[in-house]
Amino acid sequence: MTNLKDQIRKQMRLQLRSYDLNELKAFSKLAQEHLIHNKDFKDANSIGLYSSFDKEVETGLIFSDLIKRKKNIFFPKVQKKNRLIWSKVDGPNDLEHGYLGILEPKSNLQIFDIDLIDLLVVPGLAFDIQGRRLGKGMGFYDRSLKNYSGIRIALAYDFQIIAEVPSHSHDEKVDIIITPTREIYCSKC
Repeated sequence: MTNLKDQIRKQMRLQLRSYDLNELKAFSKLAQEHLIHNKDFKDANSIGLYSSFDKEVETGLIFSDLIKRKKNIFFPKVQKKNRLIWSKVDGPNDLEHGYLGILEPKSNLQIFDIDLIDLLVVPGLAFDIQGRRLGKGMGFYDRSLKNYSGIRIALAYDFQIIAEVPSHSHDEKVDIIITPTREIYCSKC
């Protein structure tokens, strides 16, 4: 199964490279706008957000929207043993370049338990309508989501929705997938 996962990762990376950066920015903008208008997202008081990296769906518009609406915003930081910790940020000045150059909360910010976050927005390389997600292979989000009971929303490009994502028992699902053109409620599939 790992070979199949690696093949899908390779295929998705090739597809991402085939798009012009401006096209991906336009797709990202549409996906972010869909998320900003999603009822679950609007109702959440605390939101965990990722810093986009390596052509992932961007999150800058979402971050700005959350700041304007005075929501509690949490970002992950990579710790030893490939695990994520979550810190509350008030704005861009609370972020610095960390693991692989990804923007993460500054080290001096307080760490919070993930269960204090109502809704997590997660990245990935591929998804299916049952909510299975394929990340980059390090397991960061699978470990974070393992005991997480809040709402899990993935941002994806339309071409990242595939017929079936292979999964193991340790792979964690998402509840909703938001793309530039649709919202997929996985619990109903």
